[in-house]
Amino acid sequence: MTTIDYATCSNCGLCARVCGARIIREAGDRYDIHPYEDWECFGCGNCMAVCPSQSITVEGLSYDTFQPLPKRVVEFDPFYASLLSRRSTRDYKKDPVPEEAIRSVIAAAATAPMGVPPTDVEVLVIDRRADIDRLLTDVRKQYRGLLFIMGNPVTRGIMRLSHGGPMYHALRTHVVPAARHALEESEKNREYFSYETPALMVFHGNRYKVAIEQDCFIASSYATIAAHTLGLGTCFSGLIPPIIDRSKKIKRSLGIQPENRVCACLMLGYPAVRFKRAIPRSFRAVRFFAG
Repeated sequence: MTTIDYATCSNCGLCARVCGARIIREAGDRYDIHPYEDWECFGCGNCMAVCPSQSITVEGLSYDTFQPLPKRVVEFDPFYASLLSRRSTRDYKKDPVPEEAIRSVIAAAATAPMGVPPTDVEVLVIDRRADIDRLLTDVRKQYRGLLFIMGNPVTRGIMRLSHGGPMYHALRTHVVPAARHALEESEKNREYFSYETPALMVFHGNRYKVAIEQDCFIASSYATIAAHTLGLGTCFSGLIPPIIDRSKKIKRSLGIQPENRVCACLMLGYPAVRFKRAIPRSFRAVRFFAG
């Protein structure tokens, strides 16, 4: 429920301008809350954040938790330089990542534009190498099973029919070779599933919530940028999330709800190697529509 204190309200209308649900509307000589029959307040807090007199209250939110914003934000050039210097890390020092640093990364990631707050994204931190190794034992077992299935023409054909062309193509041309290579290296005591990272951050959420997959990736991308400012390296794992997501046993062992979709897994640690140059990156195409 959203309320307006008209004793202090200046009737400036800023709340109506920023209301994402568009339920704050002009009514006669003042602004009021007018929910639709099937469309109510999101609880995003934008109206509270913009109100100059703190006259609006959204249920569950308090002005005491709203932080004042600085008048000046970071300039583009240093921000862009920081982005250029960030690289995916696949070689980590054995040093553990302090819990304070992990919590700082999570706090920054939580500011990502993940739709309407409170977000449905959940984060699982695994920061003990022994726990990571136990997880990887299950991951390797699952991929050995996949390689067996993909090595049989009959079961391979079933996989193609059940997964569809694009997914099957990704499995055959990327997932299977990557998993085979990682399994072969693990037999030589070289860990390529996690690159011996000291910490994993698993982003997941209820699969029935709107845009949960996109929100997880947005949040985890913010986490990579935040980690870089703390001298930490990160790298996304494409092989670990689908295994956790499809295994009730692994989910149960990690305390992840069975209905949750595991979308992203971020490796986190101190880089053992420092890059000296930025690798050029660009989009495949950029076009301004001219009609």
